Amino acid sequence: MGRQNVRFGFDRARGARGRVLAFLGAVALVASACGGAAVASPVPTGTPTPTPTATVPAPTASGTATPAPTASPSAAATPASATVCTSEPPTSVSAGWTTVTGQDGDYTYNEPADWIPGSNITIPLDTSVSPTTFAATGLAGSTKIKVDIARSSDSSVLISAWTLDKVDIPTDTLFGTELAWLKTQNGFKSVVDDTLTACLDGSTARGFSSTWTIASGERTFVIYSLSRNGKMYQIQMASPVGTPTTTLDELFRTWKWSAPLTSTPEPSSGSIDDQIAATKFAAFGTASELDQSGDHPNPATFKTEFPAKTDKIYIVYELDDGVADTVNFTWKLDGAQIFDKSYDYTANTAFGWAGITAGRSAGFKAGTYAVTATLKNAGDSITAVFTVR
Repeated sequence: MGRQNVRFGFDRARGARGRVLAFLGAVALVASACGGAAVASPVPTGTPTPTPTATVPAPTASGTATPAPTASPSAAATPASATVCTSEPPTSVSAGWTTVTGQDGDYTYNEPADWIPGSNITIPLDTSVSPTTFAATGLAGSTKIKVDIARSSDSSVLISAWTLDKVDIPTDTLFGTELAWLKTQNGFKSVVDDTLTACLDGSTARGFSSTWTIASGERTFVIYSLSRNGKMYQIQMASPVGTPTTTLDELFRTWKWSAPLTSTPEPSSGSIDDQIAATKFAAFGTASELDQSGDHPNPATFKTEFPAKTDKIYIVYELDDGVADTVNFTWKLDGAQIFDKSYDYTANTAFGWAGITAGRSAGFKAGTYAVTATLKNAGDSITAVFTVR
């Protein structure tokens, strides 16, 4: 059978749960404080099994079954860091806005001068984030999150922001977990767009827009999440359906962090789909099993999160028709390089793979992994990020 130039997207498995409750929890209290109808937030149940400490993996073979090379040196773990980005400068729209300092002192931002600030509002931790994120903090369910909040002069729009300590989870994983969980909550209607991003003073936040049915009717919720320096940040906007996000977008442009990043961030690589479209790669993804039953990689096996006890983690890739090149692989764990290896991809190769094994019974070391493949001659480069828990 002849090879086809089939471009497979990455299976963005969003982790265990989504992120709407945290938003609704804050919105519920905010709405109540502002005289609106409160939204009841159900209590999440169940906690995940803690991930055992693991060793740094050793690379194995690619393309054919060959013996595994020796283990690579250990890499020191660093806190999950925000993906770097270039912030847009504020426009003239916010020239007369008021500067707000977050209650936890982690950030400042500007909001319209005629907006009405909320009082010192708090929300309960255990019902404001997913069970997975709650368990990861190790904090008590009675812990309160301090919320910075304000509403427009006509009370139709609410914007809130808050900080949660002890969340050392990469932004992409955190966003996926919270989004999946929020989609299971009462009142959720639909996700409008889950590909939103915003640059907050050099750090990339992931966001989504959605519609909800609450006591006062249908509303639009826009929620952004970010992991930075071992903390979780969430910024939310609640408004009537169809309200533009102009104010929220400008607020992001004025955002300033009080402290620099404490770990070296990975540069933004873009989505797998976008990278595939811009390179000579036809498929690229990580999997715990190698499916060789077809002429192309099986995207149904691709995922971005693995348990520490996984036997092997494969990067499965395919190049465009007619492309033959040497593929250089670099593996990183929490920003530190742990191995590099090169493999030849011939014109007759259907598809190739590279794999890593944990090397010890303890399993893989928990953290954020990034594997980058670069074509030696063409120069094209593509990066996949995955998490081990």
